Amino acid sequence: YEGHNMMTGGAVISADKECADLVKWVQNVHGNIINPFAAFIILQTSKTMGLRVRQQSANAMAIAEFLEKHPKVTKVIYPGLASHPQKALADRYHRDGLHGGMLWF
Repeated sequence: YEGHNMMTGGAVISADKECADLVKWVQNVHGNIINPFAAFIILQTSKTMGLRVRQQSANAMAIAEFLEKHPKVTKVIYPGLASHPQKALADRYHRDGLHGGMLWF
């Protein structure tokens, strides 16, 4: 994922020659080999993905905290909030307290 919902990329790695030959055949038949420019774009955007995810999580937390205190908002759901019913579970599964950029209210 390169961050702009334009392309995806990945790798298939095998220690087994028979499996590697089969993957190579599938790639040849289906033509699903990423082009060099797409690979370059994915590489460039993956360099900043960690920063973007950290910032999205921080922004979502700030918005959730603001909304939770707002008198016209009755409920805010964001796994980073202490008031979230599954906060402990979210803390176990979300590395470094990064709970993502989505919330609802």
